Amino acid sequence: MTRAKESDSTPPAWASPAVEQRIIDAIVAHDAPQFGELTRSGISREAICDHARRLGLTDRMIKECRLSGTQPAMRLCMKCDARFLSSGIHNRLCRRCPPR
Repeated sequence: MTRAKESDSTPPAWASPAVEQRIIDAIVAHDAPQFGELTRSGISREAICDHARRLGLTDRMIKECRLSGTQPAMRLCMKCDARFLSSGIHNRLCRRCPPR
């Protein structure tokens, strides 16, 4: 895996928490109208997909969420307060924080 450039970790100006959740919801639900709404608001399809990858939304996670019925979301880690992509309400610790 290649290292991300420093500029890659900086979210785009349009990437508010509400927009990030709409991106996650649209991709996981395979919701074309919601995806279209995002592109009509001036965000390119490529930028949406790039940002989803930066958030940690992988093909595997999408498939697992669709099969299990869980809803991924950006959440705060209960140990370190870092924002991370959680695969469902059961997932409250980021990857950096080991479980007990």
